[in-house]
Amino acid sequence: MTIDMITRASEGPLVSVIMPHWQALPYIREALSSIFQQTFLSHGGRLELIIIDDGSQDRDYSSLTEIFQSSRNELLEKHIAGVLDRVPHGGKNRALEAAKRHIDRESIYTFVADADDVFAPQFAETLFDRLEQQRSSDLSVVMAYCDSILIDEKGLCIGSATAPDFDSDLYFGRDWVEGKNYIPGNALVVTKIFKHSTPRDLNAVDRDKWYHVAERLYFYRQRDGQMSGHGQKLKEREFFLAWPQEAAKPNWRQWLDLRPKERAALLEIIPATRNEAWDHYYPLKLK
Repeated sequence: MTIDMITRASEGPLVSVIMPHWQALPYIREALSSIFQQTFLSHGGRLELIIIDDGSQDRDYSSLTEIFQSSRNELLEKHIAGVLDRVPHGGKNRALEAAKRHIDRESIYTFVADADDVFAPQFAETLFDRLEQQRSSDLSVVMAYCDSILIDEKGLCIGSATAPDFDSDLYFGRDWVEGKNYIPGNALVVTKIFKHSTPRDLNAVDRDKWYHVAERLYFYRQRDGQMSGHGQKLKEREFFLAWPQEAAKPNWRQWLDLRPKERAALLEIIPATRNEAWDHYYPLKLK
């Protein structure tokens, strides 16, 4: 089943947003709101939003359909093309494969917006501009990725994560299996590489073809039951439980309202991930 919302006549550059959905109904409105608020739209860019429901129960899919339909006015106002599709459950990587058939051939870049995560308003514009700048002198640059703030189920900031120097094992797993690779949520990738091949092909590119943007533009939600199991793993390892008592936890909206100096002061005291926090991704065995 596919529900197509609108098409656009605008001629600005087009970026595809793929939103896999699986057991994320309590969070998807926040995720959608963060997409609608992208400054990329107000500065002449275009987005197409492709939501792929990954085998939710009929009741949940019905609720998702209502949420999608209720977003119609926002989609129209922002000139965003919207598609909702449903595939048999097979993990979010199957959802990415299903999304490929909906991507407009004019799409320049693609990012994956998980239905429980949130993006700073400058996310698409910043990564787009940096990637365009890098590719103006080197077309083999294929991805730009940024740093993150980790949030909990309620949207409270609970830690920070600085993206390490790119490591293909970290981002794509050591044991590659057909259809099981993925694009990380903190990244913008060249659409033609993602669409017309497989994400694994990105591994063949030298590390200097992945551009790190040292800004925290991605709010990565940690919760029990998320597909990667990341939230539970982090809770077990106690990476983000030691928040200083003297510092109140802001929610992600409050974080966006902080001045740069205020953010910098918080980053000096809030918990930060260590590289071994990601070890449970090795080998990558998503079902």
